Amino acid sequence: MPQGRRVRVLDPITNAVHSPAEPSPPSSPRTPSPTLSESTASSLTPPATPQSLFTTTPLPAPMYRIHPAITYTGIPPYLCFDLAFPPSYLLVPDSPSLSSDCSSASSGSVETANLLLLSEPALHPASSTITLLTEALPWSVTVTTKSKFVTLFDVLQALHSSLRLQVTKVEWASLSRASQDVIAASFHRRVDGFSDRVKREKQLGKGIRRLDFLVGRTRFFGISPFGEKPGVYKVHWEIGRVSR
Repeated sequence: MPQGRRVRVLDPITNAVHSPAEPSPPSSPRTPSPTLSESTASSLTPPATPQSLFTTTPLPAPMYRIHPAITYTGIPPYLCFDLAFPPSYLLVPDSPSLSSDCSSASSGSVETANLLLLSEPALHPASSTITLLTEALPWSVTVTTKSKFVTLFDVLQALHSSLRLQVTKVEWASLSRASQDVIAASFHRRVDGFSDRVKREKQLGKGIRRLDFLVGRTRFFGISPFGEKPGVYKVHWEIGRVSR
């Protein structure tokens, strides 16, 4: 390949003749030296320590079994209990075997109802709190205890006490007119069940209670697990006698 011609240039200041300098190749851009944050720091920083499985993986909730005396099976449980009455009015089968009909049980006091049974844990393993829900009521009932675990008596007493509470104006206003009519009729049937005039007037003055939301279904039929929520159980009912 022929070489290009050299061009001589006359310097206008010195009249000297010179050839233009050979163009120097473009210098490559300087590569910045790595900083501490890019190379050295990464080599000085220890690798991340993997988190412990004991802190990242929650332990599975314990599987609870309900005491057979209050387990819902579709038939009356061993403890035939009308929640319109306090737990001292328990219906307990005469025989130690599970009763299939509350009518075969005898009515008596807590002493007759076997205090040892009522003091047993409602769940196994024992738990210090239980939450009860029911489709018939817009409230949940939280059963707690001052002892080590919730007993059968604690469950019955908590249900009874919750149902004796008066319905507030806000709670009543949240109901539909149809629901109000049904519950009001249940309230008057319950009050009319008192033969004593003084007691009847006293109940009228107390107003509608949560008990009236059950519309006569006051017979306790046991509890069952509520889905997969640990510690939450569903209360089942049967139509019972007129509440008082």
